[in-house]
Amino acid sequence: MQGQSTYSAMLLMMAALWAIPLLITWWRFDRLIHSKSLLLLCLFAPFALLDEWLISSGQYLSGGFLLGISQCLFVMLLVLCAQSVRDLCFEKQRNANVLLLLPVVFALLLLPFLTLSQSQKFSLLGLQAVPQDVSLLWLLCPGLIVLCAMGVWIMAREDVQHFHRLLPRQVADPQLYRLTPLLWGLGVNLLIVSVCLLTWTLALSGQIDAHKWLVLSKMALNAGIWLMAILLASVGAQSPLPDLRSRVRLSPTELRQLHSRIETVLEQQQAYRFLGLRIRDVASLVNASPAQIDAALASQGIRHFRGYVNGKRIRYARQRLLTSDDSVTGLTRQLGFPSERWLSDVFVSYVQRLGRLRLAYRQSQG
Repeated sequence: MQGQSTYSAMLLMMAALWAIPLLITWWRFDRLIHSKSLLLLCLFAPFALLDEWLISSGQYLSGGFLLGISQCLFVMLLVLCAQSVRDLCFEKQRNANVLLLLPVVFALLLLPFLTLSQSQKFSLLGLQAVPQDVSLLWLLCPGLIVLCAMGVWIMAREDVQHFHRLLPRQVADPQLYRLTPLLWGLGVNLLIVSVCLLTWTLALSGQIDAHKWLVLSKMALNAGIWLMAILLASVGAQSPLPDLRSRVRLSPTELRQLHSRIETVLEQQQAYRFLGLRIRDVASLVNASPAQIDAALASQGIRHFRGYVNGKRIRYARQRLLTSDDSVTGLTRQLGFPSERWLSDVFVSYVQRLGRLRLAYRQSQG
């Protein structure tokens, strides 16, 4: 009895831990692009362990009709988590309908369990003797949820990796926008579901206790989703990447004119010096769309926005080295280059010549 009360208290503590990402999300609600889906995730997540709490607290006799609902709730949490990742990364999302179908599919899979009598539900949850044919059905549903979690986490990881691949084309300083902590969190969740899948096969074969597997797998999945909620709530303020695949209806002449406007604005305002400069920012300066900016640069043989801006930064740095006392270290920090060595490597072919020109220039100026 004492063990059950301890277990019940532990479940309540796990539910209370969801107050942490909930408060962070509420505090940063206006600054998070994915705040709506993340807020729903934090509100519904504590109920994912409802089955275990009803059993451990002895409330299953009066609340038996609720048993099993939390199984489908796990799928909804996975969908909300993956949707938060997509909201964070992209304006126009790919395969959005796939995520929306998952809760519907698993709700249909859960219908046979919800129609069972309370005694049959108790058997499945380890409260009574479990018939072999029925226990196999019950283990199949959580096992499919773990498989679903594997698919959702792989999909979310691919979204973040695709986001990283697109960064050089859309931002000048990709290191400021990388979502590396999310990749780490997704890796942890993939490890969790891999272990759950391995032990699921052992539970199906009867080598480990099925009820213990069910309890531990649900707690592990909940902990993994909690970790993702913390990481999503703590991510830095940023905007999703616009879709550059939109059709641009500009003639070659108009593209050249747009490129000239981009050159003029960047030089006049020295916008290339701004850390975190995005193609979206340049588009707003010249009153065009990001897709049009990308097309105008591509018409001049420029593939990546990052390379285009860095070229201007390097020319600016070269000019500053010639005409001022700025050091390479100071310029590296000022222009947002990854490191002093990176900037030095760019200049490696003419560093000595720059030094001689700088000395000659100052001597000529008296």
